[in-house]
Amino acid sequence: MIDYAFLSAAEAEVADAILYYEAQVGGLGSSFLEAIERTVTFIRQYPAIGTRSVGTTRRVLVAGYPYAVVYRQRTESVLVIAVAHVRRQPGYWSTRSRQV
Repeated sequence: MIDYAFLSAAEAEVADAILYYEAQVGGLGSSFLEAIERTVTFIRQYPAIGTRSVGTTRRVLVAGYPYAVVYRQRTESVLVIAVAHVRRQPGYWSTRSRQV
């Protein structure tokens, strides 16, 4: 399995979503985090599996949640650029992918 890293903005998106879901129903934030972790593990095992997105980025939907993990495949790792809600501001993260 290849290595991975998150941009700090992507980490903040995960943290915000965890807080939101936890405020809705106790334990739902933990469930969301587990779904993100499963998605990232899947991406690390099969980095070319994601649907092509903007430029060289790919995305994989998070099972059970309206989110996608947006990432760029590198030679020996993947870089998570965003954990984006699929119904809000599509492509808002595209400027991040140009910076890295």
